Amino acid sequence: VATTMSQLKQIKELIENNKGDFFACFHKRYSLLNQWAKSDLGNEPGEPIDYFCIVFEIPLPERHWYNWPNAGSRIVSNGCHWIDHFMYLNDYSAPVKKSVTKSKTGQITVFLELENQATFSMVLTDHGSSRLGVRDYIELRKGQTTVYMTDSSDYKSENKTGWIRKTKMNKIDAYRRMYAIISKQIAENKPGDSLKSLSSSELVIELDQLLNEERQ
Repeated sequence: VATTMSQLKQIKELIENNKGDFFACFHKRYSLLNQWAKSDLGNEPGEPIDYFCIVFEIPLPERHWYNWPNAGSRIVSNGCHWIDHFMYLNDYSAPVKKSVTKSKTGQITVFLELENQATFSMVLTDHGSSRLGVRDYIELRKGQTTVYMTDSSDYKSENKTGWIRKTKMNKIDAYRRMYAIISKQIAENKPGDSLKSLSSSELVIELDQLLNEERQ
């Protein structure tokens, strides 16, 4: 959505001062996995969902645009998707704690805690096999229930009595759903994303700034 606070400020001003709608196109918001997870976790709006993930990125060529200085860190270029997913599942509750560290080998670890007491941890790395491209493993936790999502396709959920659900889906289905839903909303003149949803982009930029401060 934006790589700097000044860009984000301009976007907010455009949204506030114009009648048009905007759609951020964070595809994880549109996955069917979210519906299953909220149902299996017994989640009500505003209740916390803890989020833990390991994300593997494909090693990129030196001159790839993700590596350009004005693209920001890998938190901005790719990690933003998991941070936004966490914020989306927690109805964009305000962050109260945030930290980010980077190892000498380039691995990034992010920790977040929200006002609703939900916590987030992410390890972002490009070390390992790139045979299947970008990979991710996510655990969502609430009470005595845990949801497991692997590579946006394998889904499992369990509680203290046993498995609740096991299912699979096409890993790119979220993109198809995203474009279909957005197109329908535009065609029917329905509202786009809320201004509140930009809080996830603001958080991503703040984490990027913290990472830059750590390097100095």
